Amino acid sequence: MASRHVDIDPDGDTLIILPRVKAEGDSGASQVTFKVSMKHLTLASSRAKKVLQGCFSEATPQGSDGLRHWKFDPMFDPDAFEIVLRILHAQAHELPKEIPLATMTQVAVIADDLLCSSPIAPFVPQWSSNDDFWAASVQFSATIEKIFICFVFGLKEKFTSMTHRAIMKSIDQKNVYDVPLCPTILQAIKDQRAFVLKQHLKYLYIVE
Repeated sequence: MASRHVDIDPDGDTLIILPRVKAEGDSGASQVTFKVSMKHLTLASSRAKKVLQGCFSEATPQGSDGLRHWKFDPMFDPDAFEIVLRILHAQAHELPKEIPLATMTQVAVIADDLLCSSPIAPFVPQWSSNDDFWAASVQFSATIEKIFICFVFGLKEKFTSMTHRAIMKSIDQKNVYDVPLCPTILQAIKDQRAFVLKQHLKYLYIVE
């Protein structure tokens, strides 16, 4: 399949182009395009406002379709991107009631890139309401993904809880499982580790 098109807004004035890196045997579309409203994007996303209303080629209608074209690097999940765009266009009725951790992580990655976490954050409690979502996972990569989700969407209590789980692991830029942890998150984990170790040493001193 060469391309797949989704009309987020049939009357939209902007075309988002999302190329995909296809693995061997992948029969999916090589790229996905979304027809959207620039007004909705720029109201919700400060990055969209800068790109689509600034001095960039994306701000000017191109080609025979008369639409603004905004092409992204092939690094985002199309399904997660559609979820984000649905939210930014106030189409909550089109959203899934549940999404897996991997998809929610991709939603967080896109929200972080577009600088539009605020309108998406209210949906995170619903998607993570399953009792198993925040449970300890055998896979450490799941903890890293949850830390990133908490950071992007401002879940402070959960962020503290998740970093507490990660403190005894070796966390650095080479061990983040392709999740874009910024220095702020890495530092928070290190600070939490130092605090807990200090408390443990204090307890041992009292016992002695």
